[in-house]
Amino acid sequence: MKSLYLIASLLVFGMCYSQKNDTTYIDLDGKKVNRIQFDALEQSNIRVVIHDFPFKLTKIAFSKRNVGQLDSIQTSQISMYLQKIIGPEYDKSKKTLLHLYKQNNDQISEASKEKKYWSHYKDRKEFQAFLLGSKSSGIVKNEKKHVYSDEYGLIENLFFKKSKYDINHLVIKPSGEIYIFYGTSNLSYILDYSLDGIKN
Repeated sequence: MKSLYLIASLLVFGMCYSQKNDTTYIDLDGKKVNRIQFDALEQSNIRVVIHDFPFKLTKIAFSKRNVGQLDSIQTSQISMYLQKIIGPEYDKSKKTLLHLYKQNNDQISEASKEKKYWSHYKDRKEFQAFLLGSKSSGIVKNEKKHVYSDEYGLIENLFFKKSKYDINHLVIKPSGEIYIFYGTSNLSYILDYSLDGIKN
């Protein structure tokens, strides 16, 4: 009888606790949103994380990642293009993170000032990172801020032509293996995911 009372008490407590601790919804940029905004996101970009016991849910939208492989000719052509638009700062022997912005707004300005990201990547000598404005964005080259322009639209047309997002990301390994991310403005997320996934 005591065990039955204990189970009933736990169920009542759990129900009360869950009502006080509604689900938290986080969008692609790591911001809290309401359920309607969250439900409007593409469902393939959703994962559910459970925090606290019992019943506390956090639903997080995350950037979709695709993995691909360029052949040696494609890798060479992309390297030549990046060398042309970036200049001597580009090193084809390093893993390259390209962050493509379709609009000239505060997001690229904030990204260029994100100290945590730029200091983190500089600590890892095998990486290099650049912010790219799309051909039609009106973004002007600024080497000090790591900002360049995809002036011929090659990166956007090859990798992000069908993307509906204003921000997209490309990681290129010297071997030609690529990671493509759609959506998030969180550069550290892209770097962290690249560190996890790219071993050589």
